[in-house]
Amino acid sequence: MALREYILQEIATDYSDALITRREALRRLGLLGLGVSAAAAFLAACGGGGGGDDKKADAEDKPARSAPPGTAAAVAEDVTFAGPMRMRPIDGQRHLGGSSWQSLARGSGSVEADYLNGEIVLLGRLQGVPTPVNELAQRVANRMARECAAPGSVAAAEIEAELDVTS
Repeated sequence: MALREYILQEIATDYSDALITRREALRRLGLLGLGVSAAAAFLAACGGGGGGDDKKADAEDKPARSAPPGTAAAVAEDVTFAGPMRMRPIDGQRHLGGSSWQSLARGSGSVEADYLNGEIVLLGRLQGVPTPVNELAQRVANRMARECAAPGSVAAAEIEAELDVTS
């Protein structure tokens, strides 16, 4: 097993087991080179919900950040964006995941991957920049939605193997 595959699996497992928060999982995936939308799709596919409480982060009143949303710099800044809305844990409530995770959990048959990952793929094509991780995230998320697959039902190793085949 490659080191990257092992690390991806560990992040998915830690998030699924609520050992790390969604914010921390996104930060770690960002350090591995995944953009925010690809990381969110990865957590929805592999992560089972997770989202342990992060009381320390909730207690801090962090200053506004300067990085634009969706950039690697934003991930490095703990996925806290400047603006009027801030996400914080609610005492006694477990965060079950982002909107992609919720769509899969509801079995709605659709997920917003075309708008999130698909937009990045389109911009990459227009600029001549390959975006294999976002293309894969879009395919996997749409396949899971079509098949009404539960969030967390795809192994990180399976996604990593599919990325190796398509890259």
